[in-house]
Amino acid sequence: MESMVNNAWDQLTKEEQEIVAPKLNRFEVPTGGSQTTTETPEQAFNRMFTGQNAEETAALVTGLKNFIDGAGGHSNSEVWQQVGANSLQCSGAGCNATDNNGNLRKQQL
Repeated sequence: MESMVNNAWDQLTKEEQEIVAPKLNRFEVPTGGSQTTTETPEQAFNRMFTGQNAEETAALVTGLKNFIDGAGGHSNSEVWQQVGANSLQCSGAGCNATDNNGNLRKQQL
């Protein structure tokens, strides 16, 4: 049951998933041999917004939900239209986004 609670993507509503999916920076991931595929929105979101435990994950997701609300994501406001994939790279001190080599990205304060 812990993994269900800790799944960041599943903590978003379907509407929020549709709002945030185009804004995610999706990486190419290996599928075997020299083959790669692009991450699904769910994989990218979980990579960026899953914390060390369910509580931290919930806090990261709540921060993003507040950002969506504040930036007018539900109404596709002019502010929300300016949000790019790089804006969603980290969501606070618990940022654990990695690059294609699995290295933690540096968080800029």
